[in-house]
Amino acid sequence: MADSSYSTYMSNDKIYDSHIQGISKYERKVINETIYAMEEETGFPGDLLIGRSRKTELVTARFICMVTIKRFSKMSLKNIGSVFGRDHSTVIHARDEVNYWTTVPGRYVSEMVTLQRVIDRVEHKMSEMSDMIQKTEKSALKAE
Repeated sequence: MADSSYSTYMSNDKIYDSHIQGISKYERKVINETIYAMEEETGFPGDLLIGRSRKTELVTARFICMVTIKRFSKMSLKNIGSVFGRDHSTVIHARDEVNYWTTVPGRYVSEMVTLQRVIDRVEHKMSEMSDMIQKTEKSALKAE
């Protein structure tokens, strides 16, 4: 479980990365912010996003989450897959599928819009976190 000084997104008291060992606080934040952004964008609860459903809309949302997490972290494909109860080959397939969307003009417009919105939201949150850390470090240096 994340320590109390780590502010993370929780939905229904659920921390989506609690079962993954050996990842940084930053990576935990990326996971939770990505799932939160996808919940906001699609209305699907996080439990459905990490669940076993193979409904097209959920698979697409899950793929976007996987690609976004990979973009903002250095997590292994195995660890990203484990967030969603899947293995590394599913993350590879997600990456390949999202790359395919870019090659078919006009066909996957809504998926690409959702991907960009989720990336923008996560990027904004991670930038805020980085700014906050820098301010804290500057304050600590001034106090010395």
